[in-house]
Amino acid sequence: MSKSLHSFFLTSTLLATITAGCASLEPAPAVSVTAEQGASPTTKPTTAPSTLASGPFNWNDLAIRSVAFGQQRPVFRSPTATLDELEVHITTLNPGQEPHPPHRHAYEEMMLLKEGSLEATVNGRTFTVTAGSVLFLAPNDLHGWRNNGSTPATYFVLSWKTPKTGK
Repeated sequence: MSKSLHSFFLTSTLLATITAGCASLEPAPAVSVTAEQGASPTTKPTTAPSTLASGPFNWNDLAIRSVAFGQQRPVFRSPTATLDELEVHITTLNPGQEPHPPHRHAYEEMMLLKEGSLEATVNGRTFTVTAGSVLFLAPNDLHGWRNNGSTPATYFVLSWKTPKTGK
């Protein structure tokens, strides 16, 4: 199986777990894994970083951070058994707002729109993204979006890094 196809199946399975967890499963704490405390750039950690364990992340138990454009819910940012890093967050974007100016980065990213409507721009092309849609963003593509509707838009962002991602 190709790495991109594997990533697609991994994120599809993760989304199913997240959305199921948002509705009915017991909470699991959000996970953020960092380098071993006390290790400096010149010392080698004595233990390998932990990887993300299977389990739900209940919507009602996620921390809510109020921001100028709406709300954000960090879900996790962690290595997994097959990825250097997997990150998921959920944003609720108020009408007419954008979370940040268009940007690019070396890693792939996927946005899944739960509710509302967005106008997304990718490399100068503009798309309408409706509830239930998926927007995939390839590495280094210039991209951004704004809520073009009259109600809040809530979406999940999934990004992943592998040894091929680069800096």
